[in-house]
Amino acid sequence: MNQRDAQGALRVDERLTARQLVEAFPDDTAPPYLLRDRDGVYGEEFVRHVQGLGIREVLTAPRAHWQNRLLRAYVAYYNGSRPHQALENNSPIPREVQPPSGGRLRAVPEVGGLHDRYQRVA
Repeated sequence: MNQRDAQGALRVDERLTARQLVEAFPDDTAPPYLLRDRDGVYGEEFVRHVQGLGIREVLTAPRAHWQNRLLRAYVAYYNGSRPHQALENNSPIPREVQPPSGGRLRAVPEVGGLHDRYQRVA
């Protein structure tokens, strides 16, 4: 059951997290992998649901906070910069079209330099 912490913020329990996972992927739409950290909200019930959906869990290393930062950076890149063919080469968070008259292209490193986003500079 969900409870509130000393500051009044809602604490999410593993049952809610498991239910959200199942609701997020109806009708055999689950991804093959789930990359996640070792937060306590992912308990036994969550793991059972993940396995039931046929998802393979990949856990970050214990006490490796840099992996969490890298994962957050990748999610930001994936949603805000990476072109998706199904979205006419836009990203889920739409990007502004920069016409050639806007200047030359400049590479902006993202995800710790693993990917680049290109933008026009005058």
